[in-house]
Amino acid sequence: MDTPTIVQLIITTILVIVTAIYAWRTHVISKASIEQVNATKQMTEEMRDERRSSIFVELAQQANIINEAAARYKIRGPYAILLNIKPDDAERFGGSAALFFHHVNLLHLVYRNRAYLGENIEEAYRKWVREIVRPWLESDQNLVEIWNLTRESKDLLGKGFIEWLEPELPIHRKKAE
Repeated sequence: MDTPTIVQLIITTILVIVTAIYAWRTHVISKASIEQVNATKQMTEEMRDERRSSIFVELAQQANIINEAAARYKIRGPYAILLNIKPDDAERFGGSAALFFHHVNLLHLVYRNRAYLGENIEEAYRKWVREIVRPWLESDQNLVEIWNLTRESKDLLGKGFIEWLEPELPIHRKKAE
């Protein structure tokens, strides 16, 4: 082999090694960029979840203000009108309805945050619904009617929430005789 061929072979080998190093570094940088994009997407989704939760809290607070105002001023609220509650029974009904929606709001917070709360806490709330809330609801036909209206609407609190809660509260309207 003559000297120019050897020099060309050495230069080509160096060029292949440098190209391989650049390719490897580009791969590492590309992989890090993908990880950064995924981390940014996850952080964005977590921020959206936090915002959704804070919006729900604001909505629940406003709904509670409305329900409590109806009770305080002894006004028949929308559910009292819808269920044909007599004016003389409106005050007691309003209090029961407000308490019902406080329970629903609490359970909706559990539902929205169940991934953070963990299975044990979620199951403790489900048990509470079965053993405490359900008998209370079943004791009052008006509360059963409110639950049925809430369950049937599905849009007020979301289909997913209603489907999550339904197994614990399989209460339905009594058939009219």
